[in-house]
Amino acid sequence: MIAPGLEAKFMEDLFRSYWWLLFPMAWFIIVGWRAWLRYLRRRDTVDLIKSYAASGKDIPAGLIDKLSRRSEG
Repeated sequence: MIAPGLEAKFMEDLFRSYWWLLFPMAWFIIVGWRAWLRYLRRRDTVDLIKSYAASGKDIPAGLIDKLSRRSEG
């Protein structure tokens, strides 16, 4: 076990040596969050299309366009 004073110094040295890793980790988290939100939007759009199909109504063309537009971007 590390003594309390040495543990604080160890953490400080670790941060000073690897502070730059915060940027790739932040990028990874942001990209993952955006992908999750994109997935939720697509899932909601597909659920809406399913509800239109289940009720026998015509699916609006704008809804299909919105779905295909998201898959490209």
